[in-house]
Amino acid sequence: MRIKQLVLAGAVFLFLGANPLAAASLSSAVGGLPSSAGYDSTMMPEGLEVSPDSAFGQTWNYLHPYFSLGEYYTDNLFNTEDNQESDFVTVITPGIWFSLPAGRQPLLDVETLNTAPGGFELTRFDTEAPRRMQAYALYRANINRHADFSEENTVNHRGEGVFRYNFRGGLSLELLDIYEVEQDPYATGNSRQLNEFTSNVLNALAVYRITPKTRLRADYSWYTLSYDETAERFRDRDDNGFSLFAFHQFWPKTSLFLEYEFVDIDYDRDLLPDSQEHHYFAGVLWDASEKLRLQGKLGYGVKQFDGRLRDPDDNHDFIGEARLDYHFTPKTSVALITTRQVNETDILAGPSNVLTHRVGVAYSQRITSKVRAIADLNYIRDSYRGGDVVVNLETGKRRDNYYSAGLALGFSLRKWLNLSAGYNYVERDSNFDSSDYQSNIFLLTLTAAI
Repeated sequence: MRIKQLVLAGAVFLFLGANPLAAASLSSAVGGLPSSAGYDSTMMPEGLEVSPDSAFGQTWNYLHPYFSLGEYYTDNLFNTEDNQESDFVTVITPGIWFSLPAGRQPLLDVETLNTAPGGFELTRFDTEAPRRMQAYALYRANINRHADFSEENTVNHRGEGVFRYNFRGGLSLELLDIYEVEQDPYATGNSRQLNEFTSNVLNALAVYRITPKTRLRADYSWYTLSYDETAERFRDRDDNGFSLFAFHQFWPKTSLFLEYEFVDIDYDRDLLPDSQEHHYFAGVLWDASEKLRLQGKLGYGVKQFDGRLRDPDDNHDFIGEARLDYHFTPKTSVALITTRQVNETDILAGPSNVLTHRVGVAYSQRITSKVRAIADLNYIRDSYRGGDVVVNLETGKRRDNYYSAGLALGFSLRKWLNLSAGYNYVERDSNFDSSDYQSNIFLLTLTAAI
């Protein structure tokens, strides 16, 4: 869970593949590195013009199969402080995605997080679509085969789809679904094993443009989480969320907005308390130029628990998130993400929620027309609240600090074939000494895509 947030914006592998989805999927296999970097769904193939009045646009490359074969080495497979075990892991990633109207860019840029209320890692901001109708679907699998610990072999799945339609009267509708079979990284919470879970998030949104500068948006989302292991089923839950946005473009490149969000968190078992969250935000969308873009919001959150008395100071928090993208040149760019949010606990006894701070920066450099490099640095702080944690003979409030650094090179061997090599370092520094660990990961992958 926590490692999955460590690499900013898909960081070291996202931009390196002939097909970025395949590269990102392999990064996800290495301890759960995320793929939340920006795909620009508005980018069109060169020379292709699409009329906004056409429901289906023009026909061009509907299906995109891809295949990735990779190998990574880790010196601390189980993320332990002592008795570290190394291993080589082969990752096989077949996948296919579909777009209607046809295109060469995936339509989605969405990552889930199983501790986040509602299931989304970051806010989904709606974008202007150049067509009246768009549809997109993807399926991929990560087949992980260990050289020394075959009992740890896993197969992960991700299926996602989205449908958008823009009516002539100013109304736009969108339906999104993401289904995943995944595992928490080793040493998540108090667990020392790889715990598999199934999750699904369904999100429906409606946007109504009142004037060329003013629009309203309403969302409904349903997120469900289910674990295979009996010891982890205390985390099984269903979240129902509803949000309202009001946007107004005050300046040609700047829009301000207000947001209210409600999330009802319902655990399947009574081992963790159900709760309701109310979030109030003010935010900005700033497209300063083709080089500079900022999305951010700051607000206040209230978490109310059912049936249990909690410290009021733990239930009221200033929260927010911001993302800054800057292109120094067409070959050089940097991305910065920072968040402060309240997440669900992954420990049964004691804590009722986790206050998470996150800061990450990624630097991308196009060295030649066929070679690209990416470096990233990340920091996450998890503060467990609501009760003491017991780890071995230690008892108290738990605080975990995560540090991550990555570097990768991508080589475009052909238009359809890419080779990437990378290194990633992850460290957890906890106030519980037995929960500390460090790991070094080296990866090499070959991706073929159409």
